[in-house]
Amino acid sequence: MPVSAERRVRARWPVLLGVAVWLASVLFVAACWAAPSLFGDSTCELTRGSSVYGEASRSWLPPGTRCTYEAGPSTGLAEELVVDPPARRLAVVAVAVAGGPALLVLRRRASAG
Repeated sequence: MPVSAERRVRARWPVLLGVAVWLASVLFVAACWAAPSLFGDSTCELTRGSSVYGEASRSWLPPGTRCTYEAGPSTGLAEELVVDPPARRLAVVAVAVAGGPALLVLRRRASAG
């Protein structure tokens, strides 16, 4: 029994939405990992409007910039301070990693109909 064109279109939109979400998550993770190389230490301002910048380095998990501030009179810190990216970015990594295989399963189910 052939599948109607309307049913195929209805089955396709979840796949297209999934591709968009997966692609956005992959691009976000790539941008987070590239930020320290692209922007350097300018992303590590100690407080907004201050002229104190830390040393930027790449954090793989969670993705983003890890900022390290040295202790001393110039920073006003008594000991070294390390600021990691937010842990909630791991959810985006999970979507980026698991999204591809999940989309393949979703596409197979949509085409089976």
